[in-house]
Formats: sequence, structure tokens, C-alpha cells
Amino acid sequence: MAIPDHISVRGAYVNNLKHLNVDIPLNKLVAITG
Repeated sequence: MAIPDHISVRGAYVNNLKHLNVDIPLNKLVAITG
């Protein structure tokens, strides 16, 4: 089994986000704004 290199979020649904799919890389600086 391979070690994943990202965090996956599938079908997120909160406030005005509807069915959001996103892959967030590990070991990188990531900024999420909104």
C-alpha cells in the first residue's frame, strides 16, 4: 500500500460550499482563503 502524498476531501458541504472536491498536498505550504 502506497503512502498518500495528499489529503483528499470529497463532497464537502458547508455554508455556501456544495459538493467541493479538493486534494491538498502534504509537505507543502498551502493557504486556503475565502
